[in-house]
Amino acid sequence: MKRSEERGFTLIELLVGLTIFSVVILSIYSTFSTGILARRKGGNAADSIQMARVTLDDIGSELRNMVAYSGYELAGGPEEISFPVIDHHTERGVGLSLITYSLKDDSSLKTLVKRSQVLGGLSQIYELASEVKELSFSYAYVDSSSDNLQWKATWSSPDTLPQAVKAVLTLETKEKGQAITFIKVISLPLSR
Repeated sequence: MKRSEERGFTLIELLVGLTIFSVVILSIYSTFSTGILARRKGGNAADSIQMARVTLDDIGSELRNMVAYSGYELAGGPEEISFPVIDHHTERGVGLSLITYSLKDDSSLKTLVKRSQVLGGLSQIYELASEVKELSFSYAYVDSSSDNLQWKATWSSPDTLPQAVKAVLTLETKEKGQAITFIKVISLPLSR
């Protein structure tokens, strides 16, 4: 009896094919892994940017809607600002509230909080941003001697308002050791 010619792969051919297949699969996995990691980093940075943008826009909007009310003027330091606004969300309907933005120390990082104190009523505290490294405010005024705009770290003049308020917010990113700084200059319409 004659043996028929058997067709198939030798052991060497199978090992070479398996090695090539493994290299291709590992390179595909590496590409996907790198893409997913880059997307996470980009997403975390985008989340921080969005949160900072919304927070600074809210501060600016409330400062521009500030009202003049005797005994409750804008008062600000380098890390805190307070001012009166008309609040449409009080328990009695529309009322006057004193808004304060400041930092709450939790650890090495801080939390940006907003306190809304309804005059003659309750106080509510809102946490706006966590992992804050720094929050600072500075106040613009026109220097009468030079007629130039100058900045100072505090504002306590009950008779006048600053021309503008500069808010600087620095956030720690999810990649520890890195920080992103955001700056917003808010022009105050009542100061004119």
